[in-house]
Amino acid sequence: MPHSIIAISPQRYNELYGKIRNLNRLLAWDHAKALETLLEKVSCGLAIADQFGDEQLILNALQENGRTIILGQRHKTESDLAVAAASILARAEFLLRLKRLSDGIGTTLPKGASPAVELAGRMIVKKHGEERLGPVAKLHFKRLKQYWEKRTKPTPRSQE
Repeated sequence: MPHSIIAISPQRYNELYGKIRNLNRLLAWDHAKALETLLEKVSCGLAIADQFGDEQLILNALQENGRTIILGQRHKTESDLAVAAASILARAEFLLRLKRLSDGIGTTLPKGASPAVELAGRMIVKKHGEERLGPVAKLHFKRLKQYWEKRTKPTPRSQE
């Protein structure tokens, strides 16, 4: 079955987010890129996407490259068999790439935004330096911002 997976490494994600500065627009770009790649393989007039923002975001991104399609967006799109299959393929690719990143850095990279993620980040910084965080982590998330704020706050001087 024809399909398209657009995998964005954390480093590339950070670059794109730095340019786009909006998560919904970045997701729209990613969805549009996957649709464009798929439309090169098959003829299709209708697509379904999970609703994460205004559907115009995806349509506008597609139209920048001259593509037109009827786009349906809704919550819980995994109830559609094709979307469920796409979700499984995307998840498998994510887990494979996460494992490769973990192997490459020598530290298990946990999923999500748990305290385990913060601990892994601290271990990477301690072992490899701050510059190694960008290639393995999305740098704009709240937990990471809190970590940087803690590191950059001046320590209070003791009163003499």
